[in-house]
Amino acid sequence: QYGKVTDPVRVGVIGTGDEGNVLIGGCTPDYVRVVAIADIRPSSIHRAFYGDWASPAAMEARPGLIKKQGYKDFAEASKTVK
Repeated sequence: QYGKVTDPVRVGVIGTGDEGNVLIGGCTPDYVRVVAIADIRPSSIHRAFYGDWASPAAMEARPGLIKKQGYKDFAEASKTVK
């Protein structure tokens, strides 16, 4: 059916620092699903899942995969996001 997405595009994000996390926050799960992330910093990977708690504005720009893609917790998210 025209205009209806039945299979979102699956993407991987290489580099989950500030800009990578903004990109994650900008993905609409109905159209784009993040299925893989990579970063050399464990803190950036943590933030990619949980969001940026530095301030309310930071959390709005970088909400994290768990919240953005509707996972109930890290265990559920990590089964899908490699």
